[in-house]
Amino acid sequence: MAVPRNPEVVRLEKRIEDLRYQYDLYFSGHRRTEPAALMNEIDHEILNATRTLHGKSTGVQFQLNTLAHKFRALQTRVRKILERWEKARSGRRQVKAEASQERASTFYIDKLTIENPSLLKRRIRALYTGANAPSFDPDKISAAILHKASQVIDKPGVAAVRFTVSQSAAENAPKVKGDLIKLKAASEG
Repeated sequence: MAVPRNPEVVRLEKRIEDLRYQYDLYFSGHRRTEPAALMNEIDHEILNATRTLHGKSTGVQFQLNTLAHKFRALQTRVRKILERWEKARSGRRQVKAEASQERASTFYIDKLTIENPSLLKRRIRALYTGANAPSFDPDKISAAILHKASQVIDKPGVAAVRFTVSQSAAENAPKVKGDLIKLKAASEG
């Protein structure tokens, strides 16, 4: 003959099923907030029920222990899923941060720099050397910048050429962007 079900155990069982349903909604995206408060409430209720129903019959204690085991299994499942989510989320954040991390430097090339190219070469080498150095040759970049600047620096109205050299972690080769600085704009600033 089956032991009659204790009403407290039945009520707790319904609350655990409701909690499982709420977490299923949360994991599927239909609920925005995690039902952690409900989890804590049920945890305290099971603890209190274990204390108050301790002297009852062995059948009631067995039902309560079975219920507590189901609840702990649900807690473990939820914790593992949340840890997996956090690990994936932090991995995505790290990849995004590395991809967006871009090294950029601005160089102003005037007639003095073209006459003394070692100034530019030294600055580019200092920026793009070291442990995290990219796989391109900084001397080639400085030579290309000087070549482009020497083509336009002697034009009338040009005071200097501004070059921005940037490289993100996702790219192998740097991007070089040049702008002319007019003679009038240079004397105003």
